[in-house]
Amino acid sequence: MHEGEERLRRELEQLGIVNAGLLAWNHNTPSLYEQAIIRREGDLAHLGPLVVRTGHHTARAANDKYIVDEPSSTKKIWWGKVNTPISEERFESLYNRVVAY
Repeated sequence: MHEGEERLRRELEQLGIVNAGLLAWNHNTPSLYEQAIIRREGDLAHLGPLVVRTGHHTARAANDKYIVDEPSSTKKIWWGKVNTPISEERFESLYNRVVAY
């Protein structure tokens, strides 16, 4: 394992992410192409560009930004359509789902 990958794995473990599986750290283009093709995430097109399958949702929606509303920051945030509050409990629930995945 590459030194950068080991450091990344340790940092993820500090966040509670312990089953991250395969990690890529500064891989070159051919290596990334190879992994995408092996994992059936993309194919090579004519003359070599990688074509990927992004699925139904291809980008983050502009209104999907949430900030944890907690005592130390609640009065420092300009709440509104862009900075939408999320409770600490809801954040913990979502975080635990991501870590479990």
